[in-house]
Amino acid sequence: AELATTDIIVGCSGAPHWILSTHHIEVAMKLRPERPMVIIDIAVPRDIEPSAGQLLNVSLHNIDDLTEIATRNRGQRHAEIEEVSTIIDAEVGKFASWWDTYQVRPIISALMGQAEEIRQREMKRTLKKLRSLSDEEQYSVDAMTRSIVAKILARPVKYLKANAAGDDHVRLVDRLFGLSEAKRQ
Repeated sequence: AELATTDIIVGCSGAPHWILSTHHIEVAMKLRPERPMVIIDIAVPRDIEPSAGQLLNVSLHNIDDLTEIATRNRGQRHAEIEEVSTIIDAEVGKFASWWDTYQVRPIISALMGQAEEIRQREMKRTLKKLRSLSDEEQYSVDAMTRSIVAKILARPVKYLKANAAGDDHVRLVDRLFGLSEAKRQ
């Protein structure tokens, strides 16, 4: 009677024979024709008659089926380990590159800051000497000087980022542009 109300059955007794026959399951399924039943038989020897798995809406799995599924899943996981390792290696490489670049950020920032100070100072000096310019003309001169500074510094910044691992490049740029001296003044 209970079989008709049960959606999942787990057989795991130590009985030497089948506890549920195909006939038992068939009778239960007639009382619940639209509801599927899952049967998991992990007993050795089996608790459920194997032919019960042939009935409509009955899904019978035994210990061998579960072992096969586990083996297949394990194989898939092993195959994915290489793929995951490749992804991890790539991400670690990206992080290491970012970290190296991050370490040169202070020198790049100082270099860009120094160049911007010089640009602004020279802009003010030049604008005072020129006859009065319209806002649009001043904007154009400002944009042009920003572009010149960015283009002049693009290669040194790119070089610093590409060679970020070596501290020698940072010290060289610091000395070439007097960045540490500028901070002290």
